[in-house]
Amino acid sequence: MALPLGWPSLCDATQILRESLESVLTQTKTAVIADVMKIDAHDDGLLWRVVDFRTSVVRTIFGDPVDLPALLCRYEEGRPYTRSGVRVSPRVTGSGVEFDLMVESRVVLLLEGTPIDPKNCRILRIEPISNEAQVSMARRRLQPSKGRQ
Repeated sequence: MALPLGWPSLCDATQILRESLESVLTQTKTAVIADVMKIDAHDDGLLWRVVDFRTSVVRTIFGDPVDLPALLCRYEEGRPYTRSGVRVSPRVTGSGVEFDLMVESRVVLLLEGTPIDPKNCRILRIEPISNEAQVSMARRRLQPSKGRQ
């Protein structure tokens, strides 16, 4: 059973706590289907894992239309760390597939904003293309609650 967001974790602090798809969708401004053309992963060996993707946009799922044929996007993920002698597990927005993708993969990108600059795009989460319907259904479920706020 998953704990609600914001609750302390009872799990091993070396695990990464992943936000639910619904939680990430509330932060997402634009979602696109894209083909991965290039992958460049970085690891500082300390607190962050980073991967840069060059992608070719196939179509926009929701949000403002992305009229750029290609995007250079970045996904960043914190690592578990020790603070004042206590192991801390970061909460991340990624689905877990971000570091396992291969060139030519077709994916769903959940973006923090609508890319205007093709070289400046922040990825909140990547879902496999097989989860496109799941992303769309979760987004529809969230629509009524957004209207009441």
